Amino acid sequence: MTNKSFFFTIALLFCTTIARAQYNQVNDIPYREAADGYAQERCKLDVYYPTNAQDAPVVVWFHGGGIEGGEKHIDPQLKNSGLVVVAANYRLLPKAPIDDILDDAAAAVAWTYKNIAKYNGGKRKIFVAGHSAGGYLLDMIGLDKRWLAKYGVDADSLAALVPFSGQCVTHYNIRKQQGIGPLQATIDQYAPLTYIRPDAPPIVIISGDRELELFGRYEEQAYFWRMLKLVGHKDVTLYEMQGYDHGAMPFPAYKILKDHIKRLTEKKSHSNVIVAEGETPVKVADSYSFTEGPAADAKGDVYFTDQPNNRIYRWDCESGEITLFTDQSGRSNGMYFDAQGNLIACADMDNQLWSFNMRSTSGRLLPQGRKNGQHNILVTDYREKLLNGPNDVWIAKDGSYYMTDPYFKRDYWTRDTARQQPVEGLYYLAPEGKQLVMLDSTLNQPNGLVGTPDGKHLYVAEAKANRILRYDIQTDGSLTNRQVFANMGSDGMTIDDRGNIYLTGDGVTVFDKDGQKIAHFPIPEDWTANVCFGGKERNILFITASKSVYTLKMLVHGVK
Repeated sequence: MTNKSFFFTIALLFCTTIARAQYNQVNDIPYREAADGYAQERCKLDVYYPTNAQDAPVVVWFHGGGIEGGEKHIDPQLKNSGLVVVAANYRLLPKAPIDDILDDAAAAVAWTYKNIAKYNGGKRKIFVAGHSAGGYLLDMIGLDKRWLAKYGVDADSLAALVPFSGQCVTHYNIRKQQGIGPLQATIDQYAPLTYIRPDAPPIVIISGDRELELFGRYEEQAYFWRMLKLVGHKDVTLYEMQGYDHGAMPFPAYKILKDHIKRLTEKKSHSNVIVAEGETPVKVADSYSFTEGPAADAKGDVYFTDQPNNRIYRWDCESGEITLFTDQSGRSNGMYFDAQGNLIACADMDNQLWSFNMRSTSGRLLPQGRKNGQHNILVTDYREKLLNGPNDVWIAKDGSYYMTDPYFKRDYWTRDTARQQPVEGLYYLAPEGKQLVMLDSTLNQPNGLVGTPDGKHLYVAEAKANRILRYDIQTDGSLTNRQVFANMGSDGMTIDDRGNIYLTGDGVTVFDKDGQKIAHFPIPEDWTANVCFGGKERNILFITASKSVYTLKMLVHGVK
């Protein structure tokens, strides 16, 4: 061997050692409180992770074995790929009932959400994959949202579900316990097919060769794929690994998994670009005392308040001109337009919720610049006691009102300044309703709020607790599953067509729908109070900040 070859060999070995040193593996981490010795034995996971990465994609892997056997493992194809891999064991039939096994799978995913940042993984990049029984388990907990919701995790926040030859009907070993043979398919509460829905995370279905698979597994997965397409799922793919049977099909399937991780991760990174190229906030006007409450009408014009001066102004989205709408606003704070085009305003000064009728009896828009403050009173009290001072309002598509009522004593109030209600509440007003319904009486100064356009979630800022809460909205308007969405407070809030949430205070901070911060826009003012989307295309972020108002052109759009 020449000296040159020797040193090359040594250098190669050194580089290989460095590369290997970039990954570490921690084994047998308990992921739940064990109720018994068997759970203590099985409910453990291994984590393989890059030591020099940040926000890396994560694969939670569930092993196969018919839910009756199998052990956690990390396939070599998933190593040295820039991935964090979490491989979980779970309890097995018949020693544990299927409900406990599904709960184990959910608990392992929830553990990942809570802890993966410690292992350089990205909370927004959690892909759940598994083979055979593992594919079945991940389909169940990813489609039936109740399993993960128990642990405060929204299944829709998963980056993708990637079942390798998973059962889509009720698993054959569950059917065996029911006295049903493997060739007699059933679809009940233990079948992923029962829970297909259009808003599930992306799904990548991978099967072995249809002529070599178990019990018609390819056809089963093809039906699963077709039903997801028919209900309107926008990102579901089916692959057949020709020439590979059930046991061998993972070998080519891992490459497909990694390809889709790359695709979806790049797509998510691109989705974080929300501002039009080269755009920065532009000051539109600065002649006010304290601006608040921006709300856009159907045209895209934005109405905002100068609260201490008891005024509402209108910004024309075409000309950029700002004109006075009324100088009798009830010291309005948060505002929102209803489906009929009426401007709904939180009349802080008068403890009331108002509606400004924007049209005359002839149906024409009333002239801008009117100063008489013509309005209807929608709400005056809760249980015959005045409200503290309505702060913000959001209206769902069905006409339901959600309103916060904190106590912020104002220097310019001329009414009784004492606190009127014993609590600072979050309220609901049904369509055509007359009486408020208390939704949450435990909040510490609830402030801004906004709901998702599909009416499924409500976000509420809790000022004193310095956090954002998220609720699930039920069909009757009530709220469930209260969770902390972000450990950051806000004044007013808005949402865009990607589900990103815009918070205010120190400029504007943007969180994606998974609760990850993706942007911050500094505003050179003491306080940024509120924000909404205006303009003809709803692509102008309108920002109220202390004595000024600003606009910012966006790539994303607001929602109506």
